[in-house]
Amino acid sequence: MSARGRMARVGLLLGGCAVGILLAELLARVIQPGGGAELLMGALVTPPGMYAGDPFLMYGPVPGFSAKGRSLAGEVEVRLNSLGLRGAEPAAMLPLQRWLVIGDSFALSLQVPEAQTFEALLGERLGASTEVWNGGVEGYSTWQATRRYWRVDGALGSTAVLLVFFLGNDLYDNAWFPGVIQRWDPSMFVQPPPPSGLAGWLEGRSFLFAQARVWQNRRHVADDPKKMERWSQELALFTRSAGVQVQQMASYTEAAIRELKASTDRAGDQLVVAVAPPAFQVETARAAGTLSMVGLDPADADLEGPRWVVNDLLARAGVTSCDLVDPLRGAAAEGKETYFKFDGHWTPAGHRVVAEALEQCLRVGGGR
Repeated sequence: MSARGRMARVGLLLGGCAVGILLAELLARVIQPGGGAELLMGALVTPPGMYAGDPFLMYGPVPGFSAKGRSLAGEVEVRLNSLGLRGAEPAAMLPLQRWLVIGDSFALSLQVPEAQTFEALLGERLGASTEVWNGGVEGYSTWQATRRYWRVDGALGSTAVLLVFFLGNDLYDNAWFPGVIQRWDPSMFVQPPPPSGLAGWLEGRSFLFAQARVWQNRRHVADDPKKMERWSQELALFTRSAGVQVQQMASYTEAAIRELKASTDRAGDQLVVAVAPPAFQVETARAAGTLSMVGLDPADADLEGPRWVVNDLLARAGVTSCDLVDPLRGAAAEGKETYFKFDGHWTPAGHRVVAEALEQCLRVGGGR
């Protein structure tokens, strides 16, 4: 065979491989990754250097930080103002009402651009006399969110606080934080470096790579006993067998909520809590795979248990609540994809649903 013929064969082979990879990538974008993918993948979008250790908060956002983050949803500009809030600097002139949103990654919403977050959309819906500021921090418990409120409330001039309470792990985090912060030292917070090389480039770009990573991590999840134990403890709250455990953890959450309520009362600020469900509570097809991945029996599932416990303790504490479970379920029933497949946070469509539900809740409940 001539050299030209061999080159032609090589070209056809490479072209066939490229077409095959492209088709596999397109297929990977359609196939559901299975339950637990959001745990196995983690949050991909957090830029390195965004957080620093903090003995009062355990860790906190770096004021003035600016970078780009990337997830499978695309590249996102991340900017923090001088208060460490996501977005621009607040104007000196105060509006009639200035909401400060606090909570964990569901409040921060790094997966979507600023303008597509529920905070931005809610601000638009409430009108020009109202501002909504994003003070979320990934992984925060209610205790940490309260301390964050203490730190920025005076400088921001907020008149109302919206806590996003994530049912997926905030009950666990509220039980865990008080003991851990007493033992704080700088080594307790180390932000891992981003992946490098080809894997680093594919991370957050290729759905095929994400599918492969989920499959690999699911096979090796038992190799990390600490992570396995934490996930099992968090998710066990969504089983019937954990009734007593839920009530025990709820006592820490009730104490945290009451501390936040006392703080907002002293400051003359309104307090509202948005009860945010994990993806598997809304898209219930994810639940069985998520529970079984950490050794829990899907037949023992009680997906509503933590929701009712949290709503009850909020009522006892005299705190207005906005339950987001039903609005998100309704949107999912209409075929809207409100959670990302791999990440488990809200999509732009999910943020629109949340903003609409919160506007209705705030207006009916006296938010405006």
